[in-house]
Amino acid sequence: MRGYETERIRYCIVCSMDPSPEQQGIPLAELWPRLALATNQGLLVQHGTLPDGTPRYQFEFVDSQEVNAYAVEYFGVAMLCMTIPLRTMLWETSDALSYNTMIRKRFGVQTLEHQQMLHVEIFSTVQGFVVGHEYGHHSLGHHCMPR
Repeated sequence: MRGYETERIRYCIVCSMDPSPEQQGIPLAELWPRLALATNQGLLVQHGTLPDGTPRYQFEFVDSQEVNAYAVEYFGVAMLCMTIPLRTMLWETSDALSYNTMIRKRFGVQTLEHQQMLHVEIFSTVQGFVVGHEYGHHSLGHHCMPR
């Protein structure tokens, strides 16, 4: 990674938070909960809650040694989980792609700020793919049950 842990970055994510282009960036450590929140807000709008008010679907970044994602049902809640090592791998891959000359040209990236925005956009796209894949496991009944 290119110093994102300490550097403040600008980002552009289409979600319910609707950040303005003028908004200053946020530290990377604050980006993860915001991405999870935006994902969970979307799931809540789409699927609502259980009778007790608990969301039917919940997305989480989870601690693990594995590079993986999984779907698990937990007390009636459909959990969509991405491990932190997978998140890290996808973040670093998105970073590398955002510096690729052909990709930069295709998206008209000319400044560091635009490269950083593209980096986050690529990551949010692949995160969405992972969430959709795990969602599919729940839809098809192919999820894990807790032990």
